[in-house]
Amino acid sequence: PIDLTQLMAEEAGMEVDMKGFEAEMDAQKERSRRAAKENKVASGLDLTLEAEETAWLQDQGIPSTDDSLKYLWDAAPEARVQAVFAPDGFLGSDAVLEPGSGPV
Repeated sequence: PIDLTQLMAEEAGMEVDMKGFEAEMDAQKERSRRAAKENKVASGLDLTLEAEETAWLQDQGIPSTDDSLKYLWDAAPEARVQAVFAPDGFLGSDAVLEPGSGPV
């Protein structure tokens, strides 16, 4: 964090170029935005879950993902697909996907 960097620089008798830092931070944010847009355009899919989609999952009784085991190296969690979200919405249990037409 920049505040810690400033503190350490001060202890070493140095200063942080805040204008330069902020300029580089803004440039990095812009590069990140551009990369995100290019990625969306490249895949052609927007699979963002908005409030309506999360509400639908709750209405269906589908619980939030329990990802607590991701911090355990030797964990072997079990998983079950309860819903599949595609560009046109959630797929039914009878959905058939053609290669390249479904969710990523």
